[in-house]
Amino acid sequence: MILFLKHNKIFVLGMFLLLLLLFKNPLSPYNFISGLEPSPDSIHYLNPLISLAHGKGLVISYEGRDIPTTVPPLYSLTLFPIYFIFREIRFFYITNVFLTLISAILFYKIICKLFASPVIKSILFLGFVTNYIIFWYPQVAMAKNLLIPLYLFSVWLLLQPLTIFSVILFPFLTMAFFATKYVAWVLSLSLIIAFIIKVRSFKSLLKKKLLFLFLFFLSLLILFSVFAYIEFLNKEVNVLNTVILVLQNLVTVSSSGSFSTVYLKNNFIRYLAGIMGGQVTVLQKDFILLPIIVGMTSIAAIFINLLTGKNKLLSFYFFLSITGTLYFISTFYIVDARYLFVFIPIFFLISGIFLQTLGNFLKWRYQGLYFKFLMGFIYLTVILAMIPLPLGQVSNELKLIFLQPEKAKNYEAIEIMNQYANSYTLKPVIISTLSPYMIDFYSNHKYKVLPLSFRQYFTGGVEQTWGISPQGSLIDLYKDYLRESKTVLVSVYQTEDKYWFSFDMQKIKEEFNLSLAEKGCNNKCSLYKLEIKR
Repeated sequence: MILFLKHNKIFVLGMFLLLLLLFKNPLSPYNFISGLEPSPDSIHYLNPLISLAHGKGLVISYEGRDIPTTVPPLYSLTLFPIYFIFREIRFFYITNVFLTLISAILFYKIICKLFASPVIKSILFLGFVTNYIIFWYPQVAMAKNLLIPLYLFSVWLLLQPLTIFSVILFPFLTMAFFATKYVAWVLSLSLIIAFIIKVRSFKSLLKKKLLFLFLFFLSLLILFSVFAYIEFLNKEVNVLNTVILVLQNLVTVSSSGSFSTVYLKNNFIRYLAGIMGGQVTVLQKDFILLPIIVGMTSIAAIFINLLTGKNKLLSFYFFLSITGTLYFISTFYIVDARYLFVFIPIFFLISGIFLQTLGNFLKWRYQGLYFKFLMGFIYLTVILAMIPLPLGQVSNELKLIFLQPEKAKNYEAIEIMNQYANSYTLKPVIISTLSPYMIDFYSNHKYKVLPLSFRQYFTGGVEQTWGISPQGSLIDLYKDYLRESKTVLVSVYQTEDKYWFSFDMQKIKEEFNLSLAEKGCNNKCSLYKLEIKR
């Protein structure tokens, strides 16, 4: 143990810093975790945990009514063991922390395999663990938390010699990408191509190479068939048809669909700016994914590494994965750089491979003090360029950990509903912009929930979600409850966030008299009682 610490000081330091940055109480309402954002995406991963624990399978359920999820099952299944033990939905963060630590360990093992220079290893590992996305993203219940360690494990496998065991692991990883996130079919395809090239370059008899390929594709076919069958049973969706439809949309120029080449040019430039160290949209907010020195270096290095050095297969795998994913997500109608998170550690590796190649060239071309001075200048430039961004973000995160911020807004809005219902004898009706699935995570179940608008999330099938008829108007429905002597209230939470919420809230004000019933969130999530205007 002492010997390990002596030879891996940078690993110990990096892991200590990462643990410090991940140190959060998931049960505290004073953090981003309790907000269960981003909604509605997180609901598709979290609500099925409750359904599965009640023996219903991976479906979204509320008051005995079920709807299928729109996401693959692997991430939810990964979250399930800890949820099943503790029955606390916010413990998804615990699982995400484990996944992040596994990613850090895999990343360190990879850089130890690839790089001899302790300077390069220290730059890459400390740059990775202090990257804002790496220690911020576990706070959200999203599948990219699982994709990052899966992708790093695939990199580690490609660095290992081929054996029967590793050959069987490859198809499991290939399917794991797709079973975690449908958009990760690009990673699956890239790994298949990289594996074929690795087998082809394997120094062995042709029979053994053919055996490896046979085992790989047979295992992959069996796994895909099982996955497709499970998806059909659970959602009545033909996965193969879905993939074919998306691929067809990639070559269309129609501006009406979710995927189209008409979005390609504008979106690609915005993603490229994000990779190069600029701001890019994530969850409707601006984030910086990479230090500019890493981003700028990796953009050129991703091509240079294909032609130089001994890691050409790895570089080709990175090239296929990144360019393929960039093209695919650029054809989607909105920009959201979440789909690039999986490549954050990879851009560090690309930069590291380039630096190593450059260092080897300089060492061969120049000797002695001149070489050391030049390399020292390069490394110092990299370190100084990386320090300002991580340190600022690290200090901000430490402030959030040790100095309590405001409560998570979703949590507080539901808390106000519970607070009012607890003090009320009869079961009131509460109108909200939040979906019943989000409310159900924290609800005391002493009130009925109705939608504010037919344009909010989960109103496509209002009968299954809300238990109301799609016919007629919501205003008439509110009036029916009032005529039945029910207490009807509206939560003003998020009613000013979108113009259609404001429009529907204005219709309520026109039809009803509103009086304050419960104040909360500095009046941003207060409850108002409705009375029909005479």
